[in-house]
Amino acid sequence: MEHLLAVLDEYEGVSDSYSPEFPYKRKKTNVFLEKGTLSDVWVYVYQGNTHGLKPIPKGDYLDYLKRNR
Repeated sequence: MEHLLAVLDEYEGVSDSYSPEFPYKRKKTNVFLEKGTLSDVWVYVYQGNTHGLKPIPKGDYLDYLKRNR
């Protein structure tokens, strides 16, 4: 698992502190799955300035892309 996370970290540009070269950090958090069970997951969190950016409705990025082409 650690090897896979290291590969993903390199792809996503992960660092503990923000720089244009490394805009994301990886964080472990809990989520509720569809059937209501709790699971630990890793998420990538953008560390840059989001001031002035519009939120994506419902947080569904793929749906946002489909509707805004």
